[in-house]
Order: sequence, then C-alpha cells, then structure tokens
Amino acid sequence: VHIITDITCQKENEAFLEVMAYQDELTGLNNRRNCLETIDRYMEKGVPFSICMIDLDDLKQINDQFGHLHGDDYIKLVSEEIKQSAGEEDFTCRYGGDEFVVLYKDCCEQDAVEKLAAIDRNLADGKTEYPMSISYGVVYVEAGTDVLSEDVIKRADEKMYCFKRARKQINRKSTV
Repeated sequence: VHIITDITCQKENEAFLEVMAYQDELTGLNNRRNCLETIDRYMEKGVPFSICMIDLDDLKQINDQFGHLHGDDYIKLVSEEIKQSAGEEDFTCRYGGDEFVVLYKDCCEQDAVEKLAAIDRNLADGKTEYPMSISYGVVYVEAGTDVLSEDVIKRADEKMYCFKRARKQINRKSTV
C-alpha cells in the first residue's frame, strides 16, 4: 500500500515562516534579526557602509490623538520613504516599534545624512492631519573595521538621540 500525501500546504507554511523570520509584517522591510546578520556579514566581507538609526518623532502622540491605525500609517509612510531612498545594494529594516535601520553600502556619512534629511523633508511636506518627522544618527563603518554589530548600532542610536534632543530644544525655543 502506498500513501501519497500532498505536502504543498506544509511547504507553503514553511516558506511563510521563513519569510516572517526575516521580514517585518507591517512594512515588508527586513527585521532586526536580518539586520544584525547583515551588519555582521558586511563587516566580515570588509564592505564599507553608513549605518543609519532612524526614530519616528511623536508616534505616541499620534497614536493617542488619532488612533493606532494612523500610527501604523505613519510607520508605513516612513518605511516607503526609506525604501525610495535606498538603492538596490542598500539594506532597509524596521528595527522595532518606531525605529528603523538603513545600511547605505559604499556611502559616506555626509551623503547618508543628506538622504535622511531628504526623507525628513518629504515627511514634513506630507498631507496628513498631523506633523511627521524623523530623528536620525549616522555612523560610517570603514572597510576592515573590527567591531561588534551591537556597538555600531549603539553609536548610531546615541547620535540619533542627540539629534532628537537638539530638535526638541529648537522646537521649544521656537514656541516660546
């Protein structure tokens, strides 16, 4: 007696789980796990890149005032802007919550900052009920740099928080 089993459904489920292990469901961008592996791979291969840590400004206020669907829309709009700024060789990721990481391959820090400033301007010019902007920090990683991916992310994150604090101070002064 031969038993024939259709494993199509099982294979589809396995493929779905594999995608979900490396991709963010809301944005379609890569996820944190994939990001850390990619940074390690770039450093192992000696690929120079700028790592950009990006944080959405005032997402909590938007969620509280307009609801979580608007917050999700904000996240999706930012992810689309990030995708558009990235080339085929670059890596984009939703790192978690309202934080994103972009790895601009063979891109100096200044060029990466200009790309992020353009994203910020595009968001500010958006036609939404609420203001949108991003804070960001950029660290250039030279070829052959021997550092842990977590350390590179931490440095970019620290720069991003400095940017965010400076922006809040400017905004406070302009409202006084």
